[in-house]
Amino acid sequence: MTRLVETIGGYQLHITRANAMKSELRQGKFPAVFAKIDGDLKEFQKHLMANHYAFIYADVRAELLELAGLLKWDVVDYENL
Repeated sequence: MTRLVETIGGYQLHITRANAMKSELRQGKFPAVFAKIDGDLKEFQKHLMANHYAFIYADVRAELLELAGLLKWDVVDYENL
């Protein structure tokens, strides 16, 4: 699960592993899921930047970290806090 956030003068990439848990359609028509985060939920909440994150249904963690390094983005890696 990831989110790219614009900050003053740059970007910050949030990365964590999570499982998408089934949920009902929002307002009867909008798809959504609940996230079960692997790791410390309190730590995740300390750095939360918004309520919308993207699920990636593959392990592309290494590629995201490499991209962030190349583009000089700050990274909040919830597995390494």
